[in-house]
Amino acid sequence: MTNLQPLSLFSKEAFLSNRYLMFLESPLGKLYQSIPFEELGNLLPKKGTKAGAPSWFRPSGFFGLMFLKHYTNLSDEKLIERINTDWAMQFFCGIQLKTDEMIKDAGLVINVHQYNAEHFEIERVQ
Repeated sequence: MTNLQPLSLFSKEAFLSNRYLMFLESPLGKLYQSIPFEELGNLLPKKGTKAGAPSWFRPSGFFGLMFLKHYTNLSDEKLIERINTDWAMQFFCGIQLKTDEMIKDAGLVINVHQYNAEHFEIERVQ
């Protein structure tokens, strides 16, 4: 039996936005492509309950946020301001805010940092 691939009328790239393609060609996008965010996110525990407010980020985005924090050397507040207005930083974190959405949680960066510190086993990666 042969392993047939389904035919597609459009290429995968046809579904990507121009902004996302521009992001991938930027220095930040090239850095993004060099980091295995999904694999890192899979090393964090799965959320056990759906209680509470939904997270802005998937686990892979937690690492994107931490990389951006160090890459930009911005304060937590300034980093959130930039993510709110910079679509390339949003792509880096795996999110896309709607035009009327803003992250207002001033403690988000430190909370993500603490969560990663508590749950991420660096020995498993190295």
